[in-house]
Amino acid sequence: MYARPAPSSTLPSTTAIIAPLHKVVAFELGLDSPRFIEYLDRIIDRMNNEGAGADFRNRQEFMDLLERTIDKLRSQGRPTSNLLLALARYHGLLAGRAEARLACIESAIEDSEGRVEDRVRALLALVELYVEGSKYSQARSVLDQCERLAATTPAGRMLMPLIIAQQGIICFYDDHTRALSHFRRVAELAGGDHMPTRDCHRALALSNHFSGRICAAGGRYVEALQYLVDGQRHKESVAQEHKQLGYYHLRLGEILLNLGQVSLAKQHLEHSGALFERMQEWGSAKAQLNAALARVKAHEGDVVTAQRLLRSAIDASVRDGFQRGRLKYAVDLGRLQLVSGQVLAGVSTLLSVARIALGTDNRESLQMMLLFVRDSRRISIRRHARTGDQRGYGCPCDMHLSTGGNTSPTAQGSDYTTTEAFLS
Repeated sequence: MYARPAPSSTLPSTTAIIAPLHKVVAFELGLDSPRFIEYLDRIIDRMNNEGAGADFRNRQEFMDLLERTIDKLRSQGRPTSNLLLALARYHGLLAGRAEARLACIESAIEDSEGRVEDRVRALLALVELYVEGSKYSQARSVLDQCERLAATTPAGRMLMPLIIAQQGIICFYDDHTRALSHFRRVAELAGGDHMPTRDCHRALALSNHFSGRICAAGGRYVEALQYLVDGQRHKESVAQEHKQLGYYHLRLGEILLNLGQVSLAKQHLEHSGALFERMQEWGSAKAQLNAALARVKAHEGDVVTAQRLLRSAIDASVRDGFQRGRLKYAVDLGRLQLVSGQVLAGVSTLLSVARIALGTDNRESLQMMLLFVRDSRRISIRRHARTGDQRGYGCPCDMHLSTGGNTSPTAQGSDYTTTEAFLS
């Protein structure tokens, strides 16, 4: 009954996919087919990797349909943890879906009882959710469970590179030295495999990505760019995810701004915005992109627009429960106000940040605030910036290597530009 789905780039519209699924759920036709799980998995993969598309208006109906399908499969006693985790990933693309995402992950943990590999994967998804919400203590506790459980079977031990990569990511937010030690261990475990598994590639992609961000925080921007590019190549060997690719271009843009390469940075930010816009599912991306666009405007001397973008980033962070972003962008706003001569406004903004951090009863929030204040490179205005021509650095990404750095992604078909500020 189920033909092997075409690659996601050639799949029909999401709306067209829903109709046959309705019949499957209503009449339970083909639920027992071994190819149905594969078909369903590919559909969710398409949603996660490419997004539903701008013409899709039935998102809630689609999610409800998937949940009913999974419930029917569970009633037959079939494992559904992988499908639940894929659905959790989809919820993670959407703003305001943290509770639904958590519910899917918890169901996956329950469903995976007795299957070590599936359970570790479900617990790792919970770790990712905790890290995104800045709940590092809870994340560490769950990672300890992962490590103990993974050690009990050969299949579980194959997931150790992913577990260690997540340990490094948690350390990234307060101890870069410890984080790098974890990432080096990932390279030893996963990089030595002559035929790396998908999980090894994922672990190496994460390790390289965050190693690059650590280099950037230490001012080693050229090294940081190379780490990010290497990490992306590992990621692309597993899957091409438009949301993740959007973040990749966003990070490259941020680092190129630190190098003073404003023109190259704008090209990456344009590409990032175009990918997020195509996904139609932003999550915290809107806040992060607005903050990066604020840096562009600050470099160009447009302090008014830069401040407006940062306020939008703060509002989006509050709306989406992105505590780390809320603190970071408020610190950036306060510093920008100070360096542009708005001393009283800057002091007031930074004091409000301190009140937020102290009022959370969360030691980690206060640590984050202090780290953001210490980082004096994030926002600058034109008179403090050095131009890319003076620095002479290029970008090692495949896009700029293939074009010589002269072709903007916007010129290649995107109608998104860095003048678009997502202020809503």
